[in-house]
Amino acid sequence: MWFAACAGYPAVTLGGLGLFLVVDFRSDSGEIMRCLYRDREAARMVEISCESPRLGGERFTTGESLKGVVTLILKHEEVVSRIAVSLRGILFARVVAKSTNAKDTPLQAIDKHKLFESSDVPFPRTTQPSLVQGYTLPKGRATFPFDFHFPTLSTCKNKTKASWIHHHQTCLPPSFQIISQKKESRAEAKYFLEVVVHRPGAFKNNLTCKQEIVFLPADPWLPPPMLQGTTGSNTQIARIKGGVGIALEVSLPSPAVLYLGREIPLQLAVVTEGNNAAGTSVPSMKLDGLIVAIRTETTITVGPNASMVASTKELVHLKRLNLQLEEVNNVRIISSDIVRGAVIANICPSFTTCTVMQQHVLVVEAGVVLGTDTTIHVLKAEVNIEIHSGIRPVTLNAFDNSPSIGSGEEEIFIPWRIGSERHLGISRQPSGTTSEPPPPY
Repeated sequence: MWFAACAGYPAVTLGGLGLFLVVDFRSDSGEIMRCLYRDREAARMVEISCESPRLGGERFTTGESLKGVVTLILKHEEVVSRIAVSLRGILFARVVAKSTNAKDTPLQAIDKHKLFESSDVPFPRTTQPSLVQGYTLPKGRATFPFDFHFPTLSTCKNKTKASWIHHHQTCLPPSFQIISQKKESRAEAKYFLEVVVHRPGAFKNNLTCKQEIVFLPADPWLPPPMLQGTTGSNTQIARIKGGVGIALEVSLPSPAVLYLGREIPLQLAVVTEGNNAAGTSVPSMKLDGLIVAIRTETTITVGPNASMVASTKELVHLKRLNLQLEEVNNVRIISSDIVRGAVIANICPSFTTCTVMQQHVLVVEAGVVLGTDTTIHVLKAEVNIEIHSGIRPVTLNAFDNSPSIGSGEEEIFIPWRIGSERHLGISRQPSGTTSEPPPPY
């Protein structure tokens, strides 16, 4: 199956973006695909068509092939010396720079560099002789295939060679864009296919076309599980008479990794804490409301300058439940059926790059009513989590060493995110307790 990024569809918009023309096309499935052209001549003469991702949709993943064709539409003979195609990832970060004088105008600390770059020259091929004056292509349509693979790790390079940017060789981040509320901080990772048609002669401009590619990384190898599940920390406890407290307990499997498109394996309970020496009994309890949300914390760092951008997405928000909670050994279990169907969607997975780190926290709030009292006691607990894409790593075909997606013994090793162990509180087990390789970070 193929999707044509710049051909065969009526234009939706045609506008300007710096030195590029922005042309949007609507595909047969209704998706809007965008290409950037240097000028109107390039928009008329150059098309890019790519194979659809193996998993469907529009997102490519780690190790996956990106195959396509460059098509030249020539209304007359045209002299072309070279056609170059490149696939690259760009990471951009901007924060307000620290100032030694409060009266100074705030400055922006900015970093922009390539995460990786791969190049191909579909014309002329190495088997063809090199002609300084170029090749004359006849009138009509001429196609030139290309083939790339998305790497597992970034190979960052900064042209400025700034010593205050520490480049990590980490997994490629997903396509993302983050802008703070006051627009003081911004970060984004974008992936592009770029085609440049070189034409000899002083009066002939090169034809340039860019197409943005959406990337979502595959899941890393998980570290060995801990002996016990992950339990949330209580940030809000209700106190009743006699020094007895009631708290919300949130439990997840270990390690606390959640996946896009899947339900949250969440266990909830209300527990009794504190000294009950005075003989104070905890009255009957009803669950009035429940909120389950994911807080995303993105730290943007450029040299000594840093900024944190936070956002929250609610997955469950229930009110007026009036659900009786039965006590067993000072623990009142909240049925997992109440959060069934809560699926993680439209959230960027956890990642770490040279200048941007995104982590997640699961936040749960429960409102409970004690006995005949109408007061709603709000209990709150948080759990540090990792969010993964849910995509299995690409496997290598035993016959031709070509990538394929699915299960197999030769899965590409994808390392654990830098900082994830500290975020989750994972302790390494002694060597020899598992046949799986330990995470590198």
